[in-house]
Amino acid sequence: MAGWRLGFVLGNEELVARVSWLQEHVRAGIFVALQRAAIAALTGPQETVAERKALYEARRDRVVAALPTLSPRCEGTFFVWLQLPEAWSCDRLLQEARVALAPGEGFGTRGRGRARLSLAVSDETLDAGLERLRQALTPE
Repeated sequence: MAGWRLGFVLGNEELVARVSWLQEHVRAGIFVALQRAAIAALTGPQETVAERKALYEARRDRVVAALPTLSPRCEGTFFVWLQLPEAWSCDRLLQEARVALAPGEGFGTRGRGRARLSLAVSDETLDAGLERLRQALTPE
């Protein structure tokens, strides 16, 4: 359910109660369609979970192999974080290489100088983007 935000908390009863209280005051609630989709995803057939995991791992590995100088990192999501060379920004990559990446600054101070690349695209789109990034960022 890429792009939809839903989560849950497990743990110490008092801590969970406090998180629940905070959640009730911060958000209006999760709309019913998303709740039902999450229930179906968690209680329904799980065969595709391993397939999807393998797909994202293979895509992650292609990014790592294609752009090793950008210190790619992927920590349990379908996003890879890239350390951009000093002269490059996401805006410049969009203009010059026609590749759209999310600027790391939008995710907090630890994202400064980084870009987020999504693995939730087709293999063809990923390969085209990696080729454009390689051409733009590989010194001659």
